[in-house]
Amino acid sequence: MLTALQATQIKSMVTTQLKVNVKAWGNLDLSDWTRTDIGDVSLLLGWDKKFCFKNKFLRWLGLEVKGGVVFPTAPTKDEDKAFAMPLGNDGAWAFPLIAGLRINFFKHLTLGGNYDVTFYADETRVRRLKTNVNQTDFLLLNKGNAVKSYGNTEQWAAYAPLHRVIMGLGGGFTYQRVSHGHDTLTPKDAGFDKAIVNTTNSL
Repeated sequence: MLTALQATQIKSMVTTQLKVNVKAWGNLDLSDWTRTDIGDVSLLLGWDKKFCFKNKFLRWLGLEVKGGVVFPTAPTKDEDKAFAMPLGNDGAWAFPLIAGLRINFFKHLTLGGNYDVTFYADETRVRRLKTNVNQTDFLLLNKGNAVKSYGNTEQWAAYAPLHRVIMGLGGGFTYQRVSHGHDTLTPKDAGFDKAIVNTTNSL
């Protein structure tokens, strides 16, 4: 049973002394974080072709295909700053592929859609890793070498703009869905359990 003095000391340790303690125990800085820097640089090559038709119903059809590479030029996350974030893909190379289709009807209506998928190469470096399932992402005191395997990022988009329908005015709608597969960490250093490490919420 804790005494009143012990309870007060513990409360002080986890509140007023929290920043000092996590700095001493794991060299982790809980202070505010800001950064301005260059992001990842991408290079895309594409093909875009419009096929025209001589009828009033179907006016033209457009196809688009793009692909390329995203270079990891942005700084990676500063692992000693609890609230730091990467400015790009955190050091991982990425390979986007994009396909699009557009169909124009009656001159005023265009139906279109795009599908984008981005693949990522595995990336290995020192990261902060969980050693207990109850830890939060912002209070990881242990670091270790780990391979990060990224899930794919997929984006679906459908749109139907109306062009110059009444007095030059138009409108339309767009639907977009973005999803990212689950990322996985594989520790390379002893002392880390893969199952525990992968309970990190940010994955």
